[in-house]
Parts: sequence; C-alpha cells; structure tokens
Amino acid sequence: MRYPCCFLLCAGLCCTILPGCSAGSSSVQSSSSESGLPAEALQAVTDYFDGYNTADPLKVVQSYTPAAFLEAEKNSGSYDEYIAETAATIAEAVHYWEDVYGDGARVQLDEVVSASQLTQDSFQDIERYIKLDFFSEDYEISVVQGYEADIVYSVSGSELTESEEVGVCLVEIENDGWKMIFDSLSGVRSYLEEYDTYYDEPQ
Repeated sequence: MRYPCCFLLCAGLCCTILPGCSAGSSSVQSSSSESGLPAEALQAVTDYFDGYNTADPLKVVQSYTPAAFLEAEKNSGSYDEYIAETAATIAEAVHYWEDVYGDGARVQLDEVVSASQLTQDSFQDIERYIKLDFFSEDYEISVVQGYEADIVYSVSGSELTESEEVGVCLVEIENDGWKMIFDSLSGVRSYLEEYDTYYDEPQ
C-alpha cells in the first residue's frame, strides 16, 4: 500500500519567507488558461491542497490515486485503512504547520510557473510509474493526455509564510479523470531507471 505522504511533510520549505503574514484565501497567480493547463488538470492540484485544509482524506486521495487502485483496496478490505492513514497524514501535517507557522495554518497553490504538454511517448513511462508507485501492476490504466508543470505552493499561519517550487505531472487517466503525480517527467524516468537497475542486479 502506498504511504499517503507526498511533498507536504517536508521538514521545511524553501524560497520565500514572510514573517507576520496570515493565511489567506487560495489564489493562483497563473490561471489555467494563462498557464496552458486545462482547468480540470489544475483542479487536481487545488483539490489536493483543499483536502488538507478541510481535513478531507477522500478528497486528497482522489486527487492522485487511480480509481482502479481504490477499487482494489475495497475488494481486499484495505480501503478503510488507506483512508485512515491519509487522515492521519493530514493531521500530522496540520499539527506540524501550526507549530512552525502559527495558528490557522493553511496550504495553498500560489502560482503555476510553467506548464508544457506531455508527448504520447511519455505515457507508457507514466503508466508504469503509477503502477509501481501503488505497488501493483495487476490493473490496467491508460493515460490519454498530460502536462508537466512547475508550481509554487505555500503554507501560511499567523506567524509565518513559506513557499516552495516543485515539479509535478498532471495526467488524465481514461474513464478516471485527472490525477497529480508528485514528480517531474525527468524524475519519473529516473525512478524507473533506478528501479530497473536495482532489480536487474543479482540479489
């Protein structure tokens, strides 16, 4: 089972530090039309962050988890545990943020720095990455389109605001909608190369 922790539980963020800022409402400096991202693709990102702010583990999970995996979890009896783990991860993150950034700490998407459409020759790598990421190659998923994007997100509380720029992939899975992958395309391919190198070596 995939541990439901991505880039929000880092020990610290980097880039901009703004003491004394309070948390505000979500605002994205580059809209989906300006960045070239479809609104539905951007929604996967905002759903992920909103799920943390509203303590909604299902919303978080659905922003990056293939429906086929969730169905497999239900069939195996592990679904409730998976959602509970995600809820615990959210609670841990919020507790950490309030310790570091102050009361009322929230996370938000600030900016889409850049976005480029993924070419079809990358889809197979991404499909394999998703299956390995969820420790299962038993179900079929098909990526029909996608984008690679650099985004800036921030965590703000009553005492401090910090932001970080990260690379992600946003992909549409056939009959499942848009999902966020917490890595750039180069990161996806590096992971696959490391995986293949490790398992090709005699153990």
